[in-house]
Amino acid sequence: MRNLLIITMLLFLFVACEVVYAQHPLDTDGDGIPDRWEVDHELNPYDPSGANLDYNYDNLTNLEEYKKRWDPWDKDTDGDGISNYAEYTGLFGFVSDPLEKDTDDDGLDDLKEIYRYIDIDNRTQIDEIYQKKMIISQLFPLYPGIFLLWLR
Repeated sequence: MRNLLIITMLLFLFVACEVVYAQHPLDTDGDGIPDRWEVDHELNPYDPSGANLDYNYDNLTNLEEYKKRWDPWDKDTDGDGISNYAEYTGLFGFVSDPLEKDTDDDGLDDLKEIYRYIDIDNRTQIDEIYQKKMIISQLFPLYPGIFLLWLR
């Protein structure tokens, strides 16, 4: 009977600790981001300055990425095929929102709008586009293979 009581108390203590942890996850550096999330996303759980950094140029800090449950390393947050860096810095001649596929809300996504601004001889621009095959097939419908060879 005594062993059953001890086991019951230990089980209660374990469950109580898990509930407390779930409500107040460990945050060693006090930056507002739980250590587990920082480790899972390759951030330093002992450095509070990491919460204010933006590794993927989407204009959101790592703390904001955590609150939205987004990946702080995703280089194309809105999934439009253009890197956050290219959108944020205006690499193709104009700035677009790295969180919106259609920045100006005109029904045409940002990637389709930049086609005419792509300089195929500018390797930096080409490297900041993530849907290369789609772009190539639309820019060079007759001979897309030639351009794909150049990309290698």
